[in-house]
Amino acid sequence: MHLLVEDKLQNIKVADPAVGSGAFPLGMINEIVRARKVLNVYLKNDISDYELKKHAITNSIYGVDIDPGAVDIAKLRLWLALVVDEETPHPLPNLEHKIMQGNSLISEYEGVKLFDDSFFEDAQSIEKEKLKIDHKLSFLQKEYFELHKNNELTVIKKEEIEKEIKSLQRQKKSFTEKPDTSNEVTGLFDLPQKKKIAQEKTRTLQAKINEYISESRRTHKQNLKEEIDNLKWELIEATLEEQGKADKLEEIKALRHKNIKPFFIWKLEFSDVFKEKSGFDVVIGNPPYIKEYTAKNAFDGLRDSPYYMGKMDLWYFFACLGLDLSRNHGVQAFIAPNNWISNFGAKRIREKVLKDAVIKEFIDFGNYKVFDTAGIQTMVYILEKNKNNDDYRINYARLNLEKPSSNDLTHFLKTKFDIVNDKYEKFVFDFEKIKFKNKNIQFLNPQIGEITNKIGNNSVFYLTDKEVAQGIVLPQDFLNKKNLEKLGNDFKKGDGIFALSEKEKSNLNLEENEKELIKPYFMNDKFYRYGTNSKNDFWIIYTDSKFKNISEIEKYPNIKKHLDKFKEVITSDNKPY
Repeated sequence: MHLLVEDKLQNIKVADPAVGSGAFPLGMINEIVRARKVLNVYLKNDISDYELKKHAITNSIYGVDIDPGAVDIAKLRLWLALVVDEETPHPLPNLEHKIMQGNSLISEYEGVKLFDDSFFEDAQSIEKEKLKIDHKLSFLQKEYFELHKNNELTVIKKEEIEKEIKSLQRQKKSFTEKPDTSNEVTGLFDLPQKKKIAQEKTRTLQAKINEYISESRRTHKQNLKEEIDNLKWELIEATLEEQGKADKLEEIKALRHKNIKPFFIWKLEFSDVFKEKSGFDVVIGNPPYIKEYTAKNAFDGLRDSPYYMGKMDLWYFFACLGLDLSRNHGVQAFIAPNNWISNFGAKRIREKVLKDAVIKEFIDFGNYKVFDTAGIQTMVYILEKNKNNDDYRINYARLNLEKPSSNDLTHFLKTKFDIVNDKYEKFVFDFEKIKFKNKNIQFLNPQIGEITNKIGNNSVFYLTDKEVAQGIVLPQDFLNKKNLEKLGNDFKKGDGIFALSEKEKSNLNLEENEKELIKPYFMNDKFYRYGTNSKNDFWIIYTDSKFKNISEIEKYPNIKKHLDKFKEVITSDNKPY
């Protein structure tokens, strides 16, 4: 078991798609090192803190940020973390292909796909075929040796084995030979041939990245970096060629000349991760919280995304991206605003989580402001990418204190999930996905949940979405001060226009057919948390848009006479009736 955990920690892949100054990756490195130090005691490994840190930094951590300055700070921070305890500093690892600048959320260029994932898939399948051939060759060579050693190698058997070995060697050679491009016609694309070239470049890229990671010589490392950068641009160009996007190809070549990438292609830039694991083990972060109405340009290039909708927050994109970047059963851990479970603009992220993830933990800090510089109510969640998620259990916690002491916070975070008190509540919540489809997510402690279930099971009926609106919309309910000035002294503030007191209703001397338009009018004070007061104090003239046709009101002379007095101040689109 110890060896298994050590192997997992050695090979863990962690991404921060909004890396900033590198605080979260640095925290992750410390956790990996701390865990491996404990394991080293059991495994009797003598590995220094420096080597543990260096391994974690160079093999496990990946980060992206749109701000070049933040990328430089993150690299510096990781370097300082590595040398801080060293009396004689070792050469620092090169992080050029681990912490990178780019827009994490955009992998296309003006709506055009920039990389064909099948290049990697094909390259990987070729690698698997090569591996199979190597296994067959190894087996045949071993068989040949055993037969020869035991004097059982007949002439016929020898010829059979040698023939099969030569056939396999030819197959293996066919994978490594460069495609013949001498017959290409300028301006025309032989797509199958082009794809073979792209696959070859993809295999070369993977090999160069592996070489770059293991290489220690700085001069050779710089040469490898240039080769890798060139190969990535060539693969982008190959994708555009295959799509026949000649205009975009010229624009991309111009960007390449300037070394500008207004996008980030995760599967291309971090191809080693997707080749080895099909995604990251862990995605962490504190992504930027930005509403579109405060910074519209932050959403440029994102409005065609399947995750975009009005009134959303930018960090929702990062949450959805994090699940897309994760391998199956990978984990996402974010600190972010806590209102995504109920906000209208968070519908897409809720749909994504319900479809692709299991919520392992949800820690809500309530009204406590975790960040001194931001008045944001925050939460921490841990998601597991897992589509087998119809029913499961969630560890839920909520802090009820606005100004907790450090001792309160320690108890809140460390106590078990079975406490509900004035300071905080922690419990295990049974989550049934079907209950939250197209709805807000609510976490109720088991005792309250039991009561609401009983109420739900014994309810008489529910209002549908079509039956619930914003209430009655009045052109004018009562006469206000502004309109009183227009009408003069014969009126007083508060006179009923469309809304009437009991006395005003009686004074209209309504005929029987007119009473059909008069309905009880309930104000907010008649509604309580668990009931209503059925005695109304006011009445409403309940007319609809058909009364835009003035002839309709003629059937109701007393109501017409009343409304005509206020004709000048009634502003409805269907005025005045």
